[in-house]
Amino acid sequence: MDTTIEDTADAVRLLGGEVLAGSDADGADRYGGWLLALVGAALPDRGRVLVAGRHDDSLLTALADRGLAVDLVLRNLPDARAARTRLAASGVRVLCGGLDRLPPDGSGYAAVIALDDPAALYGPDSPPRRWADTVALLAALAAPGAPALLLVRNGLGLDRLTGVAAASDTDVPPGLAAVRTALAAAGLRTGSVLAAYPGLVAEETALAAAGDGVASLVAAACLPGPAPVLTDPAPLARDAVRHGLGVALAPAWVVLTCRADDDRPTPTAAPTARPGIVLADRGVPDFWAVPQLLQRDADGGWRRAPLSADTAPRALDHLTRDPSTLDGPVPAGVPLRDLLVAAAAADDLVTARELVRAYREWLLADGTDGDWRAVWAGDETGHGPLAAPGKAVADLSGVLLGPDGPALADPSWSTTLAVPVDLVFLRALQRFCYELVAGGHRHPWPVGVSPDRLAVTLAATAGVAVSARDLAAAAAYAVHLDEPRAPADGGDAKRYAELRERWSADPGHGTVPPTGYAEAVRLVGSLTAELADARAQIRWLDDSVAERDRRLGELGTLRRSVTYRIGYLFTFPFHIGIRLLRREMRRLRS
Repeated sequence: MDTTIEDTADAVRLLGGEVLAGSDADGADRYGGWLLALVGAALPDRGRVLVAGRHDDSLLTALADRGLAVDLVLRNLPDARAARTRLAASGVRVLCGGLDRLPPDGSGYAAVIALDDPAALYGPDSPPRRWADTVALLAALAAPGAPALLLVRNGLGLDRLTGVAAASDTDVPPGLAAVRTALAAAGLRTGSVLAAYPGLVAEETALAAAGDGVASLVAAACLPGPAPVLTDPAPLARDAVRHGLGVALAPAWVVLTCRADDDRPTPTAAPTARPGIVLADRGVPDFWAVPQLLQRDADGGWRRAPLSADTAPRALDHLTRDPSTLDGPVPAGVPLRDLLVAAAAADDLVTARELVRAYREWLLADGTDGDWRAVWAGDETGHGPLAAPGKAVADLSGVLLGPDGPALADPSWSTTLAVPVDLVFLRALQRFCYELVAGGHRHPWPVGVSPDRLAVTLAATAGVAVSARDLAAAAAYAVHLDEPRAPADGGDAKRYAELRERWSADPGHGTVPPTGYAEAVRLVGSLTAELADARAQIRWLDDSVAERDRRLGELGTLRRSVTYRIGYLFTFPFHIGIRLLRREMRRLRS
């Protein structure tokens, strides 16, 4: 019997157990329609699909565009009404209430998707349920043999290791093997398991076969947000993939399952022999985002392709992005930033100098001489070598050093601005030095020195003299460059420009806020070591001055003694004679 009530004002069906006020919206990035590139093959072509909990609108509209009837269940009434307004054109039916109040849909849903936390699926009057109970409830709502797409949080994922989030749900089985066992106990057969990172989902075999290039992509997907963290998760994510732990340490797993009471095959991800990775292009506004599918080549390399058929160039102000350039092989190599960080950590100034010089030579390689006008800072004009449009946008993180030399990791970005090579060069060094200091990385330069001073030092290794005016122009160019694609807070470029003003006002505050608590501890350790070294030098100087004073005191005592005075009286005529002889010899020479 259908006990739902129609909320006629907003066309939202009420199930019972609704939260009548407030909102569950937390601003978190959720998996959008790009996820279907890996799991779409496991979903049916027709029927009604249940989507339980908070999901990205693009996933819901993508399901509706496939011809599926979509039921979205949200427990919060204001959220449900807002979703109904946003999704009215796509035909998504919105239901509000606890998942346990949802009546069966005939023989069951053709597919069930639940990529939200189980706690957000129940109303305030629902009894507490364990994770296994939620899985069993979702399985019961699916038709026999229907696929169920579940998100399982990893209690030992990178977000738990590096963040300050609350403790994980102890009901969730620890580890993938235990998850598979628990799903089997709930009557579900497990098919494919995808490693889920923020803005990136990968098949198990894809991360197992990943190299430095894919490790850098996973690291970029784990860049820290505005919330405080224990440590920067990006380096740990890169190392996890390099050591074959990309799946084991993923923040969550997307598990494809189906009810075990049916003889149909267990659903799997995209049926291809080539392992796949989907990138959501997180970190830029939706206008610029180009979700991509990466797949392994037969020769061991990687190829990528935009997921959308619309690859027309996009332009805003001076910035342009051409998604069609992302269709092809993924350049092999290691980001210049990582190589420079490693060289600095090893005190290898020779390698650091070679990398900086190689980067500047690469900027000059296909540049042209021409006139430029600094629209980013006072409209100053000049003439000289200009950077190529694509190279003028990239920083050291976006330049890969491979067997064939440097290459752009993402060649789709370009600018219509005419930018001097040295300004692009200095902007990249400023960004690198900022990340070097904020990340608490070890380096051979004095602790507490500002990124600007470090940038001047590195630029000098390539024979580029930098003035204070050049530093200000590079920071202004970085802000102007990122304005069309920056988040609401202005991004790192704006924060760097604000910090520069503080450094100029008080040179004693040359450091930047560390990324996380671990970086802060490393910075404190470096400052403590440098302070101990300075104290040792001061102590040596104090001891040297004290020894000198002691010797001067002994000499004064000797000169006041009777023995010294008698000796000086006898030798006085000889002193006078020597002085007169020296004077006469100087006169004769002249």
